[in-house]
Amino acid sequence: RELVCKESKKTFKATIAMSQEFPLGIESLLNVLEVIAPFKHFNKLREFVQMKLPPGFPVKLDIPVFPTITATVTFQEFRYDEFDESTFTIPDDYKEDPSRFPDL
Repeated sequence: RELVCKESKKTFKATIAMSQEFPLGIESLLNVLEVIAPFKHFNKLREFVQMKLPPGFPVKLDIPVFPTITATVTFQEFRYDEFDESTFTIPDDYKEDPSRFPDL
């Protein structure tokens, strides 16, 4: 049987606004996107950010996730804060629901 190979390419238009004064680096954004990327529509956003971008931090991203839907991510305000460790303590009576987020 003869091997049939097909290639299809899709192009999309994305918009990005970069800031060299923003106090975070692109690595921080990639870490956040890695956490939410299992939701397949955020994966496109993560792949877009991993491309070679101009210097700075992307303070606004507009990227299509469907032909009629565009995801917009905007960083309007940022500040470093100190949090008490108890903020991140899991309560003793916490029970994980295995049916919630089954793809993670």
